[in-house]
Amino acid sequence: MDNPLNPRTHRDQKPIPTDPAERRARIIWLLEHKIWTHPVTIKMPPKGLDTRNAGWLNTPKDHWEERTFDYGSLQECWSVDLVYVNPATERIENDTNLNTAFRVWLEGGPWHDYTDDVGGLAPKEGWNNYNRWGHTHDPRLDCGAPTMEEALLKLASLVEVFYNEDGTPADVGNGCVFEESACETDSDGFCKKCGFWYEDEENADD
Repeated sequence: MDNPLNPRTHRDQKPIPTDPAERRARIIWLLEHKIWTHPVTIKMPPKGLDTRNAGWLNTPKDHWEERTFDYGSLQECWSVDLVYVNPATERIENDTNLNTAFRVWLEGGPWHDYTDDVGGLAPKEGWNNYNRWGHTHDPRLDCGAPTMEEALLKLASLVEVFYNEDGTPADVGNGCVFEESACETDSDGFCKKCGFWYEDEENADD
């Protein structure tokens, strides 16, 4: 069985830091990244209203203010697999005796606003904060490592390549990352189109 996660490196990825303080900062940056959040709009009592007694609850709702907040977290946007692989191939082999190396595999992706789908039908109750957002899987972010910390650091390096600080997609071509047979290796070993390292299986042992 092939590794379902993309084990390759993108030419624009930064190296994983070795300094503990840098590693901690990178993971905090990843956890706080906008890719894992989406806006929600909630009606709130007007600012300055005295809420120290129950009387504020009688404030007419049409006087309440709409406020927008960020909602979500990485934990809602990823899936984690804990596996043993063949360390020589980084794959789960049919011969389980070869699978001796522990790995943490991560998949993730940003939220998707279904109201943006062209021709999408609204649910009977109409779109709201609870039904308009769904999870996605961006295969370009697939990664794995022997430990959770290292896997998160790899995920951070990929998020930095493909997404801006505000969570919008960066101007990076997808090319053929979803279809390896279409990769065209450049002189530096990276694909000309998708930017990922590509090793032809026929030459893998050369």
